Amino acid sequence: MSIPVSTKPAGAARPSPQPRPPQPVRAVPRGRPESQPSRAPRAPFVALVMFLLVAGLGALLLLNTLLAQGAFAVHDLDRQVTALSDREQALQQKVAELAAPQRLARQASRIGM
Repeated sequence: MSIPVSTKPAGAARPSPQPRPPQPVRAVPRGRPESQPSRAPRAPFVALVMFLLVAGLGALLLLNTLLAQGAFAVHDLDRQVTALSDREQALQQKVAELAAPQRLARQASRIGM
């Protein structure tokens, strides 16, 4: 096997690149360079997004609370309807008992009719 041998001497340096011509001096305006696009500040946008999130969550919490209150009210009204229906049925049964012909005949005989 052979070892590659370099034809350049060991101390030889690369040729130096051509010197660049001096660039003209420009006046740089204070502030942002024209090449960078101006960006809107992030703080107001972040604050707006956070406000919208908090407002949305608050609205959902309020809606959920109102629905839960409505469900309790419906449950209470259902219990009242059941109780009143039972009372109506008991009163109708009492009226039927009081209006029975046998009872009317007994009442009439008591008072002398």
